[in-house]
Amino acid sequence: MTEAIPPQLTAEETISRIRAQGGLVYLPHPLARGIPGRIAYSKLWSIASQVDIIEGHNARTPLGVDNRRACDFARRHGLAIAAGSDAHFPFEVGRAWTEMDEFRTPTEFLESLARARRHNCRKTSPLVSAGTVASIPLLWLFRRIRRRSR
Repeated sequence: MTEAIPPQLTAEETISRIRAQGGLVYLPHPLARGIPGRIAYSKLWSIASQVDIIEGHNARTPLGVDNRRACDFARRHGLAIAAGSDAHFPFEVGRAWTEMDEFRTPTEFLESLARARRHNCRKTSPLVSAGTVASIPLLWLFRRIRRRSR
């Protein structure tokens, strides 16, 4: 990827821009309830054929069943599954990760990911996740004030 993709595009437009740069389409925490900005379930079904990778194990997903649903969705659609900490704070790094062999191309990446070991050792406390969600309005206000002061 060499060009930034702006936020607030439709899923289809974002996918198109990723593909135009030779990238793979990765959906983080696609079925995690209570996560702002996640993709709508109906939209997920409509774009599944254009997706390469689903984050099936996310340490910040509040409900474990949502990670299981994401893995089931990925398997049903033949998509690769990844794991991630989704760390917002240093102490969250390494709570979940994907360990895979080296790769050089997007195709090799997907092949390596298919053989990868996913580690989902420790979930982040729901209180940390709730605190992050609660801070979103404050971050929005801070950014708005900062933009006006420029």
